Amino acid sequence: MNFHPTAIVSKKATIRKNIKVSAYAIIEDDVEIGDDCNIGPHVVIYNGARIGNRVTIHQASSIAHIPQDLKFDNEYSLFYIGDDTKIYEFVTLH
Repeated sequence: MNFHPTAIVSKKATIRKNIKVSAYAIIEDDVEIGDDCNIGPHVVIYNGARIGNRVTIHQASSIAHIPQDLKFDNEYSLFYIGDDTKIYEFVTLH
């Protein structure tokens, strides 16, 4: 694992092998990240994210934040990203 010293990665998160986490990225507790992933700078990965293998997330993306659905009432929810996905800069995924 290659974590930049300014990255904040929860010790409770499940992080597989060969992961790169860039500067100022934040990974919360209830997160699972598969093998061979690259997390760019300023990316925030919120609780409930389930990220597959060989995923690249470019800078300043927000992953698995709470839904913008007005009916959402803080129920436990999961957000899945499949294998070999590329997410480009400044993307917000709920």
